[in-house]
Amino acid sequence: MSAVAEARNWTDLMRRLGLKVSGGQRRVLQERVVERGLDTSHFVKRSPYRKYPDSAIAEAAASSSSLREVALKLGADPASGTLSHIRRRIHAAGIDVRHFPVSIGPTWTCPSLSKSSRKQQ
Repeated sequence: MSAVAEARNWTDLMRRLGLKVSGGQRRVLQERVVERGLDTSHFVKRSPYRKYPDSAIAEAAASSSSLREVALKLGADPASGTLSHIRRRIHAAGIDVRHFPVSIGPTWTCPSLSKSSRKQQ
C-alpha cells in the first residue's frame, strides 16, 4: 500500500485514505496495517512527553531545587501529571537530584496530593 509508505504518521495516513481522523479509526487502521505486515517504522513519533530531551531535563534539574522548578524551566505547566512524568523521566535517565530537599525516587508521589496530607488539611 503506497499510502503507508508515503505517510509521515497515522494522522497523515488517515487523511491520505480519506478517513475521519479519530482514535477509533486509528485503532482499526493500525490493526489492518499490522495484519498486512506493512512497514510503519518511518512514521514520526510525536509524543508531547518527549518534547524535552534528557539533556534539557538534566540541565533544568541541575539548577533547580524541586520538580516544580524543573517543569517551569522547561516551559511546562507544573500540574501533577506533568510533575509525575518529569519524575519518571529523571529516574529513567539517572539524573542526579539528590540536591532536591525531598526524595523523588520511582515511587515518589506529590506530597500535596497524598492521602495523609489531604486528611491534615
